[in-house]
Amino acid sequence: MKKKLIICLIIVLILIFIICLIIFNKQDRQIDSNITFKEVTSLNYNDIKITDFISNVTCEEECFYNDEKIEYKVSDITELGKQNIKVTIIYQGKEYVKEYEVEIVDKVAPLITLTKEEITIKKDTEFNPLDYVKEVSDNYDELSNDNIKIENKVDINKTGDYQVNYTLTDSSNNTVTVTLKVKVVEDEEVNDTKPNEKPDDTTKPSGSNNQSGSNSQSSSSLKNSINKTTLSPLKTGYTTLDNKISNIISNNTNSSMSKYDKLRAVYDYVKKKITYKTSPINMNEVNDLQEKYGFYLHDALIAYQALYSLNTGYGVCDNYASLFMLLARRIGFDAYTVSGRVNKVGGGTTGHTWVMIKISGKYYIFDPQIEDTNGSDYFGKTDSQLPIYQYTLSSEINKFKFFKKDPSVTRDFKLTLDVTGDYNKSGITIDSASSEPVYYDYAILKPNNSITINLKTSVNQKYNVSFKLNGEIISNKSFTGTSKTINQSFEKTGNYDIEIKLTSGNHYLYYCLNITVK
Repeated sequence: MKKKLIICLIIVLILIFIICLIIFNKQDRQIDSNITFKEVTSLNYNDIKITDFISNVTCEEECFYNDEKIEYKVSDITELGKQNIKVTIIYQGKEYVKEYEVEIVDKVAPLITLTKEEITIKKDTEFNPLDYVKEVSDNYDELSNDNIKIENKVDINKTGDYQVNYTLTDSSNNTVTVTLKVKVVEDEEVNDTKPNEKPDDTTKPSGSNNQSGSNSQSSSSLKNSINKTTLSPLKTGYTTLDNKISNIISNNTNSSMSKYDKLRAVYDYVKKKITYKTSPINMNEVNDLQEKYGFYLHDALIAYQALYSLNTGYGVCDNYASLFMLLARRIGFDAYTVSGRVNKVGGGTTGHTWVMIKISGKYYIFDPQIEDTNGSDYFGKTDSQLPIYQYTLSSEINKFKFFKKDPSVTRDFKLTLDVTGDYNKSGITIDSASSEPVYYDYAILKPNNSITINLKTSVNQKYNVSFKLNGEIISNKSFTGTSKTINQSFEKTGNYDIEIKLTSGNHYLYYCLNITVK
């Protein structure tokens, strides 16, 4: 009897265990099934988020779905217009993949930064509106002062209040207009220096900025702006470095801290971690990072310099800037390392690197190296507060590629073509890894015949397509992307060459279709 009772008890426990497994599996399936991709037809260039593709996701330092961590990857996007992208959602150890055909649009207006918003000048003096343009920039287009349209209402022959309107439009017709207020006066005291005047030699690159130490480093308005910032965390893809960066943030911040306090905490960490010491760059290691992860050179240097200081505790201004930039980026701030020059105490300038972060549409200076050296406050300052820096922001920002793949370091890529129409040939594949990545093809057509070439590349980059008739080039175009359809008809008799060339660094793929029309 006792033996039967034990057997019954064991059976009951097994049944309970099976029921629990079924319940848990149902719960897991129910959670998984909640991941439903949205229908997406357009996306904003350089502002693509996980919430564009699925709902009920919350993001700050990391993204969570149903209180569990979720990650995502999107195909590299380097151009505007209609294109195919692939989105990969990583959740509970599983991957959910969806492909989209979307229109990539640019809705961000360009930026014009003036040296000042209001100036006073003397009557009958020379006035050039462009002297007061500090920089122009855009998230997609390469713009310069030449692209600015200026409406100048200033009459230097008459005293009075005037204004100059500067308007800048990008290729997507996003427009910005800023105004410079100009007061023309008689020979009275003028409260503005000319825009190209430098601060006097008493300005120190590593000295006081007339602020009273780190406890008064930022105004309440800066704190408010930082705390209102929308965060977009970025990893490098270099696992060793990413893990160290994540650990630093975990050990120095917590969920109850404000965004301002988190940024200040990692800034102070960099000052504490690094001791200023000349640190040679091992370009072999930098090149290894490029080869292994496909980084652009600038991004590889940032990763190398940050990890060097984390491993050794030493570094120069470049190392301070690289480490702080990566920490700020990992939290989610729009941060950049910037190199330029600063004024020296005894006159002249010296090379230097620091960090600038875009906050509420405005760039602020963060310089942990100088602050570490002298104890003065260089956290979140404007150019007017620290008039010792000389730099060109737009070119510095454009150096950073967000740790995307550099096509020039790609060593293995393919070009696949299908030719249809009055001449058919399918499945032509040219591989860069082959000893001769060249393919020649021949066809004979009649006048008014036509063909269609559908080509796909394994990397998103530029390629060139040229047409020749009897050796003379009649069309030569460059494209960017991973796929292209080429339609061509042949009205005249003669010898045609269709040449397609895809290059990546010193590697190339070449396809030539020779067509005789007779």
